[in-house]
Amino acid sequence: MLKKIVTYVFVFLLCQSLRAQIDIHVATDKFEYAIGDYIRVEISVSADSTIKCLWPSADEIASYEIISTQPIDTLRENGKLTYRQEIIYSVYEAGNYYFPQVQLPYNKLRDTTIYSVVSDSLPFNVLTPDVDTTAVIKPIKGIKDVSVPRFTTLQIIIGAAVLLIIGLLIWYFFIRKKEKPIIPAKPVVQKSLREIIMGQLNELEAKKLWQQDQLKLYYSELTDILRTYLEKRFTINAMESTSDEIIEQIQHIPEAKQLEPDITYVLQLADMAKFAKSRPLANENVKAMDLVKQFVEQTTPVVSNTEQNK
Repeated sequence: MLKKIVTYVFVFLLCQSLRAQIDIHVATDKFEYAIGDYIRVEISVSADSTIKCLWPSADEIASYEIISTQPIDTLRENGKLTYRQEIIYSVYEAGNYYFPQVQLPYNKLRDTTIYSVVSDSLPFNVLTPDVDTTAVIKPIKGIKDVSVPRFTTLQIIIGAAVLLIIGLLIWYFFIRKKEKPIIPAKPVVQKSLREIIMGQLNELEAKKLWQQDQLKLYYSELTDILRTYLEKRFTINAMESTSDEIIEQIQHIPEAKQLEPDITYVLQLADMAKFAKSRPLANENVKAMDLVKQFVEQTTPVVSNTEQNK
């Protein structure tokens, strides 16, 4: 009997520890929507660093019409990872709905077993627009007779002859004597990775997002450009890595190791602006952009004129 009790307690504690490793929460921005309105759904997952989430696609989560899908934001805090994603759906038929339970598969470090965690379902209503039933209903107009002119055979022949003569005159004076010039095809200019990334940074700078108090959007786009460059330049998994994981990977790259403090500054500043609702100063926003540009310029290999002409 004592052995059974110990076994039950052990299994209970094991289940509790497994459950505490990951938590999923789903929320909508409101309860009632009009037909065709945007239904903003935020999915947030808190997990230990030893857990790898197998994030489902938007059409796997719900069968509603998908308007847009935001990239997954990742934040490391107190040894835990927090993932957030916003998906916008729309429904075009009135009624009472339940946003379905979100099932998130995951596995643990050195464990190939696939586990899953499930969220609660969320009720919401889709309403039809109010119709003014007191307005006067206007009667349907009757069928109106339209007179169609009848053309004689002679009129048809004359009209066809006039059109033929006009067509011949246009061909003789405007088309026949003009030869279309041969325009040589423009050579396709292959842009380098540095040119592409610098162009994207200049476009972001021209938007003046942080000057318009859009700090979260500014740092989201800035870090996305930086992550894209790191993936294509050094072949690392930067888009799905946390800031700490990116910094750790950079320390093993000889060309980028000496600039690791600059990237650490940019990523930490961006995380504070995106997740901690921090408000960096104007000089910090400018410095972050300059550091990313310097990193791209200093880690791009020098190409000789001979190699460029090949």
